[in-house]
Amino acid sequence: MKRALLSLPVVLCITLLSCSDDSNPVEPSLELTRPIADFINAQGTTTHWSPYGDEIAFAENPSEVVHPNAGWFDFLGLAEKYYRDHGGPIQDTRVTGSVSESTLAVGRLVQVEIHTENAIAWAIKDWQADTSSWTSYPTTIGAREEDVMQGATPALGECDFVWIFSDSNEIGSPLPDMAATMNAFVPWPYIEWYRTVTFFGAATGPLHAASGFPEGATGTLSIAQIGHCNDADQWPMEKVKLELAEATYPITDFLNEQGKTTNWQTYGDEIAWMENPAEVIPPEAGWFDLMGLAEKYYREHGGPVHNTVITGSVTQTPMEYGRLVHITMHTENAIAWAIPDHTADPDAFVTGPLTIGAREEAVMDGATPALGNCDFEWIFTDSNAVGSALPDMAATMNGLIPWPYAEWYRVVTLRATARGPLHESSGFPEGTQGELFIAEEGYCNEADQWPVEVVTVTKAP
Repeated sequence: MKRALLSLPVVLCITLLSCSDDSNPVEPSLELTRPIADFINAQGTTTHWSPYGDEIAFAENPSEVVHPNAGWFDFLGLAEKYYRDHGGPIQDTRVTGSVSESTLAVGRLVQVEIHTENAIAWAIKDWQADTSSWTSYPTTIGAREEDVMQGATPALGECDFVWIFSDSNEIGSPLPDMAATMNAFVPWPYIEWYRTVTFFGAATGPLHAASGFPEGATGTLSIAQIGHCNDADQWPMEKVKLELAEATYPITDFLNEQGKTTNWQTYGDEIAWMENPAEVIPPEAGWFDLMGLAEKYYREHGGPVHNTVITGSVTQTPMEYGRLVHITMHTENAIAWAIPDHTADPDAFVTGPLTIGAREEAVMDGATPALGNCDFEWIFTDSNAVGSALPDMAATMNGLIPWPYAEWYRVVTLRATARGPLHESSGFPEGTQGELFIAEEGYCNEADQWPVEVVTVTKAP
C-alpha cells in the first residue's frame, strides 16, 4: 500500500513505531462507536498528489514483482465531493462504515471500516521507476480524478477497507488524516500506525495502451492488500491486477471477417452441414446463407434481394491462455439448398445435383431459391486477447487460413428450416414444394462429440 515518494519499506512499516501491543492492553470497559463521517471529514487536508485531497493508493512490492502495478480508488469519496461542489461529473459514489474506539492502558485503539460503491479508480504500471509516476505516468485503466473532471471516462467499482491503529490520544479525540499522517506530512502520535490494514476493491472501465491490452477495451482492476503489523510476514498479500473483462461486441465484427476464401462458393465460402456417412447411407448435406454473404453480393451487384436479416452478438471472456468466444446468430430469409450424398463425388458441394433450392450463383441467374430461418451458436477458444480480430469460420476450420485455436469448437449448434422447390434427386416430383431441416450439435469435450447430425428433405405438408 503506497501513495508516496518514499521507499517501500518506509511506507509499509514505520520502524520508529512499535508493532507490538503486549505492553499496552485494551481496557474493554471504555468503548466508543462513532459515525464514519468523523473519519471522512478529517481526510484530504493535503494535496500532494490529488488536487481534490490526497488518498492512499495500493501497490505491489517491486522486490517481488518485475513490473509492479499500483492502483487507486476514491474510497473516501473526496473526488466525488469535489465533483458535487464544483459541477463535475457525479458518479453517485456512496461511502458507508463506522469507527470504533477502545481505551488502551496508554491511548486508544481505533478501528475504521469503510464500504464504498461507485468509486472512480485507476492504475499505473512500474510505479517505482520514477518519483513522478503517481501524477504523470499514463494510466493502464480508468482516468485520474482531475481527468475525469475534464470529461475522461472513469473506471468505477466497489471496495472494502479496514484500518486498525493505535495512538496516544483519548477516545473521542479527533481522527487522523490517513494519507497525510502515514506519509509524515502531518505529525500524529501513533503508537502503531497500523495494526491491521486490509483493502479489497474491484472496478471496471476502459483499458489503455500502457496496460498492454487494446486501447479502449473494457477491463477490470482488482486490488487485494492485507497488512498485519504483528505477523512475521507483515504484508502477506499485495496484489494489483488488470484483466480484460468479458465484453460483448456486435455481430458485424464477426460477419465482416467471413468470406475471405472462394474455394467452393463464388460469393465467399460458408460452412455446410452434413450427416455422418458412418451412420447414414446416403448421407445428405445442406447449406444456408447463414452469414448473409450471398445476400450481400446480390445487393451490391443488382441481384435478387431476399431481405436476409441477421441478428446476434459476440461475447468474449478472458482466459489464462487467451479468450473464450461465444457467437450467437439468428438469420431470417436465408437462401438454402441440399445435396443427396456428400460422399458421392469430391465436387458434390459444387456441381452435384440438388434435392431442394438452388445454389447462390444459380439464384443470381434467376433460379428459384429455398428460403428459411436458422439459429447458430459457436463457442471456441484461442490464444488471442479479448477484443482481437475474429476468425473466418470456413477458411480457418478447413485449414485455408491459420488460426491459433485452442479448441476450434467447444460448442457448435445449428437449427434451420427452409421451404422451396424440390428436385428429382429428392425422390419427389420436380418443382414440388419441399422442406429442408438441419439439426447439428457438436460438443468437443463430450464422449460423443457430434450427437446430432441431421439433414432431411421432405415434401411440404
